[in-house]
Amino acid sequence: MRAALLAAAACALLPLQPTDAAAADPRVVAVSPGAGSGAASAFRFFYSDADGAADISAVEAVIVGGGLTGVHACFVHASAGQFWLRNDANTAWLGPVAAGTPGRVANGQCLLAASGSSMAASGTSLVVTVALTFAAGFAGAKDTYMEATDRGGVSSGWLQAGTWTVRPMNPQPDVVTPSCADASREAEYAIQLTSEQAGRVSRIVYSPSCFPVYSTYLPHEGLFLDRRPLPVMGRVSGHFDILIAFTDTEVNRRELVENTYIAASVKQQIQAGRIREGLEELFRSYTPAAVMEGIGRRAAAAVDFSFTVGITRLSRFELEFTDDGLGFARYDAVVLLDDLVTFSGLGVRRWPGNPRGLFSPHVFDARRTGVILNIDPGALFPGLFGNELLRRNMPNLLVEYQIGERTLVREGTVLYDRTPVVNPRTGENIEPLARATEGKTSISEYLKGYADVDGDGIVDCLDPEITPTADNVDGDFIPDRFDPDLRFDHRPYLWMFAARP
Repeated sequence: MRAALLAAAACALLPLQPTDAAAADPRVVAVSPGAGSGAASAFRFFYSDADGAADISAVEAVIVGGGLTGVHACFVHASAGQFWLRNDANTAWLGPVAAGTPGRVANGQCLLAASGSSMAASGTSLVVTVALTFAAGFAGAKDTYMEATDRGGVSSGWLQAGTWTVRPMNPQPDVVTPSCADASREAEYAIQLTSEQAGRVSRIVYSPSCFPVYSTYLPHEGLFLDRRPLPVMGRVSGHFDILIAFTDTEVNRRELVENTYIAASVKQQIQAGRIREGLEELFRSYTPAAVMEGIGRRAAAAVDFSFTVGITRLSRFELEFTDDGLGFARYDAVVLLDDLVTFSGLGVRRWPGNPRGLFSPHVFDARRTGVILNIDPGALFPGLFGNELLRRNMPNLLVEYQIGERTLVREGTVLYDRTPVVNPRTGENIEPLARATEGKTSISEYLKGYADVDGDGIVDCLDPEITPTADNVDGDFIPDRFDPDLRFDHRPYLWMFAARP
């Protein structure tokens, strides 16, 4: 096995050459799908060998644009139930991960999920299934090449077997902004926030005539539309174009320099007055893996970011109502990087704020608005950015759950909220599940679509079809133990806002 892999690595260092494999053993047969498009797929590669499938020692597949090469490609090597992925420079293998396990391996072009990958031999045929999710930066038309090697070192040669178009990961919406989302109806869009006084929770449910029913239920549950959770930003996956609006003050510069999460080279640029250059260098390090590390095990496969840095003299209070010419509405979200005194960050909300009251524009009224969040420069690091942008963008619980009497539990020096959360269908208190203290996936992770509920290796928010399973009979985002109604399709609405100017 080690010798075969070393031989494959040696070959991968050379330019790949397509050949006519029709007369060779082992043989390349086909790939399924042979053509298509999307951000993810479980590809099935078919090979054969007249001496039996067991004679095939290793197989490889390359999905790449611009001709056969291992550089900046999705280049997969499979052997004996294990999978490797070639690095971007085509100089080393990444992995291995074993088929059917939770393991993952990724390069700059794609992520391979071992849970949805397999190798199955029968007679003279070998079928290799590879679950791949493509990076947004790999978008465009690609060709699919295949190759196999037998135990005697005989190669089939490389053969182009199919094509694939990598589409941007931004999901298609279930709902489109209705025509009533205009300034003349603005007063009807105001959401009255849930409040609690003396242990009593007040809840106002308001339904404008042009929208299906929606409500705010409890502060930690967020917005719902016809019982389905509704992200403040409209979605929690895909490519996000982010503006960093830095308020240039001595206090904020000092906080950046004192921030232990920021590299010395960035601090040197800030101290030299090159603020924009320093921040641009900093945010180049904010990769999906770094940003999503604390949000979900599979979440990095669902997002991609680009950052633009803007410098302003206006404070975060002023930027609640004006963008100082930076064009907030042109971006998917704007990070206001300004001193928060006692807070690290404040999560996403609609922009601009309402100067006459507490309520921001309605989540549905996006024609003239954007999305903002706040982060303190002294607390800035990738995980905090991901938390404020995405973790707080979706409800943490479903609206149907029954919330018990508030229960606070002290563990050591920390006071935790352990208020019961009951699934009305089963009567079970699922509060430990909501915190993911039982099992490995929290309700919030399922709601955002960052899980893989059907185990096919494709993160749910990118999966074109959720396959029903024994513990998720209705084939939605929520496993049955969490599900309050098996007749209802529990998955988030993806709200398409009016096009930005």
